[in-house]
Amino acid sequence: MTLENDPLLSPIQESDVPDTEDFQALLESYERSQVSLQSGDIVEGSVLSITDNFVFLDIEYKSEGRIPLDQLKNEEWFDDLERGFRLEAVVENMEDDEGYILLSYEKISKKKLYEEIEKKFQHGETLRGRVISTVKGGLTVDVGVRAFLPGSQIDTMPVRNFTDFIGQDLEFKIIQYNARRRNIVVSHRAIIEARLARTREETIQKLVPDNVIEGVVKNVTDYGVFIDLGGIDGLLHKTDISWGRVQHPADFFRLWEKTSVIVLHYDKENQKVSLGYKQMEPDPWKNADQKYPPGSILEGTLSSLTSYGIFVEIEKGIEGLVHRTELSWDSSRKFPDPSMKPGTPFKVMVLSIDVQSRRLSLSIKRHQPNPWQQFAMTYRRGNIIDGIVRNANKFGLFIEVAPHIIGRVYPSDISWKRDIAESLDLYNPGDSVNTVILDFDPKKQRLTLGIKQLEEDIWDDYFSRHQVGDIVEGTISGLINFGAFVNLDQGIEGLCHISEFTDGIVQDPGDFFNPGQQVRMKIIKMNLAEKKISLSHRLRDLTGAGEEHVRESSNQQT
Repeated sequence: MTLENDPLLSPIQESDVPDTEDFQALLESYERSQVSLQSGDIVEGSVLSITDNFVFLDIEYKSEGRIPLDQLKNEEWFDDLERGFRLEAVVENMEDDEGYILLSYEKISKKKLYEEIEKKFQHGETLRGRVISTVKGGLTVDVGVRAFLPGSQIDTMPVRNFTDFIGQDLEFKIIQYNARRRNIVVSHRAIIEARLARTREETIQKLVPDNVIEGVVKNVTDYGVFIDLGGIDGLLHKTDISWGRVQHPADFFRLWEKTSVIVLHYDKENQKVSLGYKQMEPDPWKNADQKYPPGSILEGTLSSLTSYGIFVEIEKGIEGLVHRTELSWDSSRKFPDPSMKPGTPFKVMVLSIDVQSRRLSLSIKRHQPNPWQQFAMTYRRGNIIDGIVRNANKFGLFIEVAPHIIGRVYPSDISWKRDIAESLDLYNPGDSVNTVILDFDPKKQRLTLGIKQLEEDIWDDYFSRHQVGDIVEGTISGLINFGAFVNLDQGIEGLCHISEFTDGIVQDPGDFFNPGQQVRMKIIKMNLAEKKISLSHRLRDLTGAGEEHVRESSNQQT
């Protein structure tokens, strides 16, 4: 073999010499292979091969790395995994028994996730997670890694049952992050507060007087309704609910229902909002006095009952009171009437209207014929009339003498001779009785009747049979501090003054007379008009000039 044919000594061809860039790549690869790796380092490599259990990577080191295949199976790109596919992983162990570097894909995912979480914490960004379990003082949340949600950070309102939140996907803000311990504390309350703050600012921009705004009924009280307008509550006072009468706000609003209201006033300093509901409609009371002048006959429906009458609505927002005395001409009619129910139609007459005070006085009976006026056209004082006893009590007898016309017989006008209790016992409801009209006032609807006036006046009879100076016998019927009453005849009593007991001084009538005692007395004074008889015990035996003196004195006094 010649020297020229020796391949080792043949000239070097230009194509056999690597270019500068190839040398640089080789140099960098060599330098990387000389770098010492440590556990926890992040490396990048390309897939060399895939077996049933591992994926082998060229990480440009003196040894190849391998990743357990199970760590990659849940990735979306797993089906695209092939030779040349590039991956990042974390060095877990250096050169195992087979000489490979053990790599972890799970740890690179968590490491990146922690880095992302730390970045969100530093920038105040939010993240989503799922509540997975309860722990002491709060909840455990899965945000890719485990985080702690304190009970106080679950909601803006106190939470009694933490288990209600398990399984819920929520948005959180990281409020504490410890990179060394990998401890993460999150808050859902901060998200709600931030959202409320944004909503509140948007709501405040709408709180302009006369602006209509939508809200949700949050609370109903006796004095009004609290409405959540979006981050701020407003009060709809009871007086601003309806132009008509409002018994209770609960008659108009229910909890958690949506409603539209109008802004009346916004106190920015004290954060108070006054709302209106009735103001969204025209005021029906405006010019109501021109629409409903006194004397007008209107139709309406019963809206509510009270102990003093009923309220009748004649149009939406306008109610009038029918006092119980204006319900019927029949004063004996019971109230409330069971037939009176909300919605019952009525025809009423306007008695008076005050637009400024929003008061309307109505009457049901006034648009009907007045029985008292009709009665006055037929009967006068002194007329005798039959009637039916409707009631009997200590105040007298109440007698119906015509439809809706009831007169009263006072106890003292029942009998001349019997006492009051005995007289009242003679009559029962339903009895027919003759009476005489003693007094009649149609305007006041007052009728006074008498029964004893139909009989002869026992006082006339007694005065016709007796005169001053007569000696009469009687019984002490009662004692008072200035004298004694003497029963002279049935229904006839006289008075003996204490000065007429005896010529001496008597301090106490009880020291001289006893009730029921039989006595003889002299009549010293008689007054038929007043039905009074004055008696004297000390003059009972006086005759002659003395008696004439008594008669003369009595006649002068009469």
